Amino acid sequence: MFSALLGLASLWTPDVSWAQSSAKREALLFVVHPQDEGAAWRAAQQETQLAWRRAKLLESAQAEESEPELPDAKAKLERLHGLYVEADFARCLSLLNDFDLQADEWLRRGQKREAAQILVLHAACALGAGELALVRESLERLFVAGLDPGRLRETTPELQRLAEEMAQEVKKRQYVELRIESSSTAGALLDVDGRRGLCAIPCTLKLRPGVHLIQARLLGYEDQFRVLQLAARPRTSVSFRLHRAAAATLKRQLAAESARFPGPDAEPFARALCEAEGTALALLVWRQDERVYAAMYDRKLAKFVLRSSAEKAEGASAESAVAAALREWRLRIQGKPLWKRPWFWVSVVGGAAAAALTVYFTTRPDERRFDLAFQ
Repeated sequence: MFSALLGLASLWTPDVSWAQSSAKREALLFVVHPQDEGAAWRAAQQETQLAWRRAKLLESAQAEESEPELPDAKAKLERLHGLYVEADFARCLSLLNDFDLQADEWLRRGQKREAAQILVLHAACALGAGELALVRESLERLFVAGLDPGRLRETTPELQRLAEEMAQEVKKRQYVELRIESSSTAGALLDVDGRRGLCAIPCTLKLRPGVHLIQARLLGYEDQFRVLQLAARPRTSVSFRLHRAAAATLKRQLAAESARFPGPDAEPFARALCEAEGTALALLVWRQDERVYAAMYDRKLAKFVLRSSAEKAEGASAESAVAAALREWRLRIQGKPLWKRPWFWVSVVGGAAAAALTVYFTTRPDERRFDLAFQ
């Protein structure tokens, strides 16, 4: 009887353990659009007792460039074109040995137009210098990589003829089935010849035989790239092993990703942000497709534990989206309301029954007893 009453009393006792534990937890607030930061911060402070802080590390990273630019590269490209126009083919070929004028470096950064320009000028200067092997090598690389050959119109008819022959030759080559795997982590994006994010590793691609630049990228890891000589065979494979990025590299990666924030599919970004900032929880707020989104990421669970969104057309703000998200998150942490807990009504009924029995047995009148004797 008393155990039932104690159980009922314990259900009604306020749950202060969550408030005490949550007050000790640190959480990160990341807001994509600066105009929403103030409202999101107010809502975060009002709805929970978490120790909130802004993503200071990312703010400092955003002031930096995502990756150091090739120094004076544009000027060198113009100089290269000038040497070709001046028919100074020897100096043109010599300048092409410069690191800044390597087509692979431009392709690694996804700058296909500049890479194509370098390969065309390489072929043009090589033809002027009588280096036919270099002409063929540059043109083959141009067409195998699928780059735009438009700058060929600015060269000689002879080079255009050789380019057309090479284009037809490459087109006749049978595709090779290339299987890409990773021995360290899955989900890395694969770039091929400057084309970004063709697939997520592990995956399979079909490429023409020849030289290709392939690169594996994953937020929080160092980029890894290879120059692959793909032989003419039905299928082959290559494996990447990615390593954790240094702090400076991770900052640059986060700065670059924040500029093109991917919205709801942002778990790699949230994970890397938590790692960089040293927090277990991160609340991300952004706008997309006329909606305001707020999502809570839990590093220990390695996923978004909830997402909330509100229609912009309905007057939704970052404050309302954050408040809705945190209320739901708090509910999950605290558990269901008292009246929704499974044993609540059992305890209520049991306690009421115990109380009724107690009242009955303590207040009922004494029964009269008669002793009958028969003679």
